[in-house]
Amino acid sequence: MVLSLAATLVLAVPTVVLEFAEPREVAIVGEGLQPGSATRLEVDPGGERGTVVRLDYEFIAEPDGLQYAGFRTDYTFPARPGQFYVWVRGDGRGQSVRLRLIDAGGETHQFTLGSTNFTGWRLMACPIGLGGEHWGGDGNGILDEPIRFDSLLVDQSQRPATDTVWFSSLLTTPYEPAVDPLGEITRAAGEEGARPADLNRFAIRPLLAGEVLDLGAQPTVVVSYAGAAEAGASAEIALLGPDGAVVGRQPLAAVPAPGAEQSVTLPALPRYGLYRAVVQWTVGGDMDRASTTLAALPPMPAETDVDTNLFGACFHFAQHKGELPRNYDLFARIGGRWVRDEYGWGGVERVRGEYNFTEYGDDYVRGIRAAGLRGFYIFDYGNGLYDEGNSPASDEAQEAFTGYAVALNEQYRDEIRHWEVWNEPNIGFWKPEPDAAAYARLLNRTYDAVKAVDPEAVIVGLCTAGVDLKYIEEVFEAGGTRMDALSVHPYRYPASPDAAGFVADLQKTRALMAQYGLGEAPLWLTEVGWPNQADGRGVSEETSGNYLVRMFTLARSQPHMGPIFWYDFQNDGTDPAYNEDNFGLINLDFTPKQPFVAAAMMNRVLLDKAFTRDLALPYPAAGHEYTAADGRGTLVLWATPVGAEVDLVLDAAEVEISDASGRLETVAPVGGRLTVEVGETPVFVSGTWDQVTATARLVGVD
Repeated sequence: MVLSLAATLVLAVPTVVLEFAEPREVAIVGEGLQPGSATRLEVDPGGERGTVVRLDYEFIAEPDGLQYAGFRTDYTFPARPGQFYVWVRGDGRGQSVRLRLIDAGGETHQFTLGSTNFTGWRLMACPIGLGGEHWGGDGNGILDEPIRFDSLLVDQSQRPATDTVWFSSLLTTPYEPAVDPLGEITRAAGEEGARPADLNRFAIRPLLAGEVLDLGAQPTVVVSYAGAAEAGASAEIALLGPDGAVVGRQPLAAVPAPGAEQSVTLPALPRYGLYRAVVQWTVGGDMDRASTTLAALPPMPAETDVDTNLFGACFHFAQHKGELPRNYDLFARIGGRWVRDEYGWGGVERVRGEYNFTEYGDDYVRGIRAAGLRGFYIFDYGNGLYDEGNSPASDEAQEAFTGYAVALNEQYRDEIRHWEVWNEPNIGFWKPEPDAAAYARLLNRTYDAVKAVDPEAVIVGLCTAGVDLKYIEEVFEAGGTRMDALSVHPYRYPASPDAAGFVADLQKTRALMAQYGLGEAPLWLTEVGWPNQADGRGVSEETSGNYLVRMFTLARSQPHMGPIFWYDFQNDGTDPAYNEDNFGLINLDFTPKQPFVAAAMMNRVLLDKAFTRDLALPYPAAGHEYTAADGRGTLVLWATPVGAEVDLVLDAAEVEISDASGRLETVAPVGGRLTVEVGETPVFVSGTWDQVTATARLVGVD
């Protein structure tokens, strides 16, 4: 049996458009080039790829400026590509690989394909939908045709370093413009904001924002109209399913009176996933739309507060963002367990030696346990009463900080058992500038002070922005090792967790911890996420949902892994171009995003299971097995950047197949065998078996 949950799971098959072979010529390019950097054509020393480009690079430890090496060749693409791929033989050093193109306007566009944290040949990829970085030329930020290949580059991520990377064929998929399932809308001429449909607008919202629906439910939305009664507006309501297809479409029987609302019942939801309800209106031939989202999700396991549930999210109640108990209830509904927030020093100690706790603070801290969740709070930031409001570096300020930490622990120790010392002290959150020695002293003092009054408290240290191994070692060297766990924020958006050295960074952190006597201490990931802002650093909601599952699965495969916190639970605002307004699992108005669905589908099959083994599938497939105490198992499977078929042999009469988009079905393996087509969207195979074997193969790529 060959099972494909959806055609969209498997990427389009790329085709070769550019071979790096004679008589084509290649030339070295770069900045900060050293004598050891050179390029030439040669026969693949491994005998796998024919003639290839060899790129030798030499990076020094302290360059004067940028430092990268690459090669250039002449080529113009005959048509606009949809996605680029290139075969790369990595050196295992984790250097960044970038592609540069030049468009018809002379503008340079740069795309990051990932890092060389592997050896052997792999296909690296990058989409071009958001344009990447761009500079020069006409400066319009649009990849205008015709498009020329400029160069492939290896950029310094690790230095000093001298090594070799090889490149083979450049491949592309065809550019396919998005097809609007509702048809194109027609806009009238005129200034934006002053056209008929702009002046006579409709809005749509769920009847109950944030409500999670059951399979087969008929949701209700509320439509309102802000316009003139005599404008002659007409409207229709459509429901789009998780695959983007139209589930139902109906005209609005009557336009609400200006300022009034009208309830509309939508068709039954045929499967789990994220739905979009759309109101489309026409005024004098001018059209526009507004939309909202709904989610249908399967139930979670009855018990979610279990040791194997490492799923957490960051909340901003301390910044007066969110609503009680709705945020906590929604988080619990998708199997969440850990809540990260803060209660800053400046708000607690407003008079020296006196500690103030507000009713609002009590509510958002104590609401965590009431929702069946676990709290994790940050001791953080300066106080204007000490060190001129900078981060505490003097003995007096550090002693005062520990007094605040002890007071906070004593106030909330029944609710909060886990504490983090500061947030991202390696960047601007430590003022006036990062100081590893001062942080080391503060960490040790806070640890000793809190443990003296609460020996069972768990103290987490470092909390670096990124995986800053240099800063972490500086803190260790300064004696800052008094902690029960270490935390990092391994952001790498917009790159995928697979391509950007995510696991390699966790392993390097673990090795450094072991070097300083913390080898058995848990490693917590207290912020990580992929925002959906509309620029080159943002990714689509579908992509961030896929990356959430893959990141979580890869992280849990590492030893002594602690809780993993998605940043953050709710969008902080509504600016589509600002990253902080687009990290959330839900929107600011509590409506769901695709990562909300992906987290729910993952948690329902993994939260009560422990990591068992990496299936060690051949490239490009990835697979991990998780097992519950009662023997139930789940396999997590995906393939990137191209599709694969995974062949399973397992002694189970039937298994449940689900995925991060919300698909769910039960199938019976034929003769104990099942083949699953996988791509970027992770697939979960769940059931009970005594043994399972898995193999995989690349699909349709030379």
